[in-house]
Amino acid sequence: MKRLFLYLVALMVTTTVFAYDFTVDGLCYNIIDGHYDAADNFIPGTYAKVTYQNGESPRYNPEELNPNLVIPATVEYENVIYKVKWIGEASFEGCAGIKTLTIADVVEKIQSDAFWGCFNLEKVTLPNSLTYIGQGVF
Repeated sequence: MKRLFLYLVALMVTTTVFAYDFTVDGLCYNIIDGHYDAADNFIPGTYAKVTYQNGESPRYNPEELNPNLVIPATVEYENVIYKVKWIGEASFEGCAGIKTLTIADVVEKIQSDAFWGCFNLEKVTLPNSLTYIGQGVF
């Protein structure tokens, strides 16, 4: 019994849990639509949101994140092209290395605190497609 307990503890310690579905060019994404077929298999949709890499601030490794951040219109993963519709809550929280931000003209929503703590932002280009900006975004 003690051996089983130690094995389970070791498994929990070494298991990495990701809060995102996939990464492309260093950014993390979640699929935000989809459905289940008659056999209860999940069929992914074609929309995605940008999300965070780390569970705490800073949300991305500063050495790996481009200081001239571009949120693209689309990303391709496993031969599926996803339209980027949202920037998720706290996605880039604490990423003070970001200097410029350009968001593609398909993004409709920037959720709360998405760029909170990005104190070195010098230029932000927002798209005309935005319909919602959450509290404390910048």
